[in-house]
Amino acid sequence: MLKIRQLNFGAQKKNKRKSITKEILRISVIILILTIAVISTYTLYNLNSMVLQVSFEKAETSSKLVEAEFKTMKKTIEEYIREAAKSQELIVSVKNRSTSSIKTYIDDLKKNSSSISNITVADANGKIIASTDSSINAGKDISGIPIIKAAMGGNYGSDIGKSVSDYFSVNVVYPIYSDSNILGVITADYDIEQAEFINDMKSNINNEITIFENDSRVNTTIAEDGKRIIGTKLESDISDIVIKNKQTYKGKHEVLGKTYAAVYKPILSFDGSVAGVLFTGNDNAALEKMLLYEILLIAALALISSAVSIFVLKRYFKLRVSAPLNSVVNAAKAIETGEISEDVLNRLELITTNDELGSLARSMEVAVNSIKQLEENINGYEKAFAGHDLTYTSDSSNQSGIYLSIVKIVDKLFSELRNILVEISQASDGINAGAEHVASAAQMLAQGSTEQASSTQEIAAAISDISEQVKTEAANAQNAGELAGATNNEAVKNSTYMNEMMQSMEDISLTSQEIGKIIKTIDDIAFQTNILALNAAVEAARAGIAGKGFAVVADEVRNLASKSAEAAKNTTILIESSAAAVNKGYQIATETENSLNTVVEKTSSTSSLMLEIAEASQMQSDHINQLNIGVDQISSVVQANSATAEEIAASSEELSGQANSLMEMVGKYKFY
Repeated sequence: MLKIRQLNFGAQKKNKRKSITKEILRISVIILILTIAVISTYTLYNLNSMVLQVSFEKAETSSKLVEAEFKTMKKTIEEYIREAAKSQELIVSVKNRSTSSIKTYIDDLKKNSSSISNITVADANGKIIASTDSSINAGKDISGIPIIKAAMGGNYGSDIGKSVSDYFSVNVVYPIYSDSNILGVITADYDIEQAEFINDMKSNINNEITIFENDSRVNTTIAEDGKRIIGTKLESDISDIVIKNKQTYKGKHEVLGKTYAAVYKPILSFDGSVAGVLFTGNDNAALEKMLLYEILLIAALALISSAVSIFVLKRYFKLRVSAPLNSVVNAAKAIETGEISEDVLNRLELITTNDELGSLARSMEVAVNSIKQLEENINGYEKAFAGHDLTYTSDSSNQSGIYLSIVKIVDKLFSELRNILVEISQASDGINAGAEHVASAAQMLAQGSTEQASSTQEIAAAISDISEQVKTEAANAQNAGELAGATNNEAVKNSTYMNEMMQSMEDISLTSQEIGKIIKTIDDIAFQTNILALNAAVEAARAGIAGKGFAVVADEVRNLASKSAEAAKNTTILIESSAAAVNKGYQIATETENSLNTVVEKTSSTSSLMLEIAEASQMQSDHINQLNIGVDQISSVVQANSATAEEIAASSEELSGQANSLMEMVGKYKFY
């Protein structure tokens, strides 16, 4: 009996069974873990950004507080020094250059102010008169310091930079006037390299502070092994931004292994140049540790909640999903193997839920019943086919859907198979008769093809002889064309030489004309010389005896002039004869050139005609070769036709035998 499992529509492999409940739980766990990871990452990122932002704001605020302290310090010193510059005691002492009086006065000023480290007084030329700093010598020239130079010009000022005492400080300078005349300047400074100053600032702002003179640390609250890191250099990348570009640098920066939210600002001197750098930094390691602890706590609570949720989901899926799905899976396996028992149907009936699993169970019941009916129909077709009975039809009234389609398809296949066998039986008779006619015609075609092949070979031999003659003629025409071309080239060369000769004769004619002009000039000179000689002879005659010697010279000059005129005349005659001969030669050369041009044109035409004849002969040879190839192809086709005809005859006989065998096979089946 034909089993239902033979109707599987694709090969199936028995894979290791996987529980859908476990898959759902696994996916749920993955989603939960991913959700926790994303939320934790997002929270960490936001909190970290928030902490970093707060740290930067704190560092920025600290920087502003330090700058405000610098401004307050400048203002305090300015008020103190401004009053001192107006003091008559100081003005009189400076005017009298009383060093001791000035020294006593400024020492008292310093004692009364805790905001001043040193006070110095200089004359109008910038030479120090007295200072509270004993290391500063009187007479030292400080006029080169920009802020001192400005005060010497009548302007007061303040800045942060190198002081007169040669330390980094807050500096204030005021001019000392007497009746609108500048007697000198008074300068006061506060040393910001003192540890006391920077420690007080740190206690006020609760942040680390470092002061740089240019790029060198001169004061800092950051220490290593209890020692402040003074004298070290600012990193080059930060130095480029703050010192070279005069810009504020803000970012994370590591100092002695600790990462700070750091702000570096340029400290500008009186002339606008960068005198140093102010660093304020916030160590946010404690905040980051607290943040990490809170995130770990949140993650732990989330994992505990996830574990409880997974346990509850697992129990729910086992009762509401896993058990019903197992019943449906068992029913599907029964359909696969074709062994459907009552237990399978009973388990499906126990699923009474109104959800998707209940609908799936009802559909599976219908499918199982349809499969059982389909099995009965397929078994009927199997028995009929085994008995060579193609007239069998099944009862499909109880089938529906795809199962009804399967029954109809099988029934249609039986019907089509009946029709095909009837047509094969009828066609076999026709094939048998047609094969005999084809075999006879093929024999006649083979005989005619043999005769055509013989005639075609004779035509091919004649065409081959003609082709050889045409090739010889084409070669001769090609050689003649080449000789004509060479002759044409020589004629062109001769024409070129003749042109050059004519040009040379024309140059000779022009030269002769120039020589004639020169001879004419010589003749004129001889004529003038003769006249001058006559005049000289007349003057010599007038002179009497004293002019006899001059008269002899005049006669000789006249004779030379006559001879020169005669020679010029003879030369002119010769040149005119040469010019006439040149003109005649030029005319003959012109006629010769015209004749050569005619020869060149005729030779060129002859060469062109010979080349055209050669090309035509070559084309004729090519056409004959093509014709010869075509005849060879015809001969090959005729021979192939002859062989094919013989093969067709043999195949027709074989086809007739196969048609008889086919009729015997069809006769075994019942289809009427």
